[in-house]
Amino acid sequence: MPAGAILVIDEVGYSPFEQDAADLFFQLVSSRYEHAPLILTSSLPFARWGDVLGDQVVASAMIDRLVCHAEVMILKSSSYHLQRRTFRQSLRLVPGLGLGVVFVTRW
Repeated sequence: MPAGAILVIDEVGYSPFEQDAADLFFQLVSSRYEHAPLILTSSLPFARWGDVLGDQVVASAMIDRLVCHAEVMILKSSSYHLQRRTFRQSLRLVPGLGLGVVFVTRW
């Protein structure tokens, strides 16, 4: 990976890490700490990362590295995918609508 390349990791905590994977993930975050940009997304609060990584100490050390120079953005809204699914389900109630693809953009 080129120096300074942004690494994006989406959905941290979607499924629990096995111990080896948690150790490798910690090493990845540590290796980029203060050297290269990293963007992480998660639907879990930091308090639950210990459950996902299987170790509260590792989770705490990782979070310390992540937030040291970070801009932490907490988005308080319902999931885009959940909103879309609910919208599609409501379309099934409209008689004569037929089948098709619905794309909803919310600004």
